[in-house]
Amino acid sequence: MTLRDLLGEGPADVEITGLAYDNRAVEPGDLFFCVPGFTRDGHDFAPEAIARGAAALVVARPLGLGVPEAQVADVRSAMALAAARFHGDPTARLPVVGITGTNGKTTTAFLVRSVLEAAGRPCGLLGTVKSVIGGVDHRVVRTTPEAIDLQRTFAAMLEAGDEACAMEISSHALELRRADGIHVAAALFTNLTQDHLDFHPDMEAYFQAKRLLFSSPLTQVRIANVDDAYGRRLAQEFPGTVTFALDSEADYRAGAGRQSFTGSRFTVDTPDGSFDVRVGLPGQPRPGRSRGRRG
Repeated sequence: MTLRDLLGEGPADVEITGLAYDNRAVEPGDLFFCVPGFTRDGHDFAPEAIARGAAALVVARPLGLGVPEAQVADVRSAMALAAARFHGDPTARLPVVGITGTNGKTTTAFLVRSVLEAAGRPCGLLGTVKSVIGGVDHRVVRTTPEAIDLQRTFAAMLEAGDEACAMEISSHALELRRADGIHVAAALFTNLTQDHLDFHPDMEAYFQAKRLLFSSPLTQVRIANVDDAYGRRLAQEFPGTVTFALDSEADYRAGAGRQSFTGSRFTVDTPDGSFDVRVGLPGQPRPGRSRGRRG
């Protein structure tokens, strides 16, 4: 694959055999992305990347180090899109359920994976606790990996036989453009509470980072919790958003329920009617689900 294939610009005869954002991991033939960081700037490490065999650089400012350079407005966004192209745009074939919000991302990702697996669709997982590729657990370093690692993982899921992926998408990842280039089959917003204000200057900036998942042109279906004020904003700003709630009017609303040591039972009001749902706890006999419509 050439530099022009990956970025849509640059010399057409520069062959690229790999991608890297860490100068220590560069191998001969790699395209090195000079990512500006908070404490370090990837441009400062370009000479070492070249010494290790980088075939070309992606830069935010010209360096003139004797290898082809592609200058872009946003190195991180360019890296995400190039990574998707390099790995054959895997999420165009692997439906991704992307879950964002302050609380509940991990639980929701595990629930989504469980539902898809129960329906006979092998499902990968990417999140805070672990990743699962082809049914095999892996340790994780961060909730949402850097774009190069992320797209490589999606490709590995396809190769391992996964037919979908449930993933947590953090506000850091959205702000830092790691999720650019992902075809999101369904984006789900849980809630927004005060957190990560060491990274985001205020709650509005925090919300705007989360909003990027909904505003992406690659997002197909949007789902929001309208018990949360920020979820209501998303539903208002993006017509057609599927809504859910406990206490508010919504497309899907859980009604009064009963809890016990073995599980819970509640009603769900949906556009297709009301249903009784029973959920068993792990290790308990599976209670099943009532399929009778209530109305």
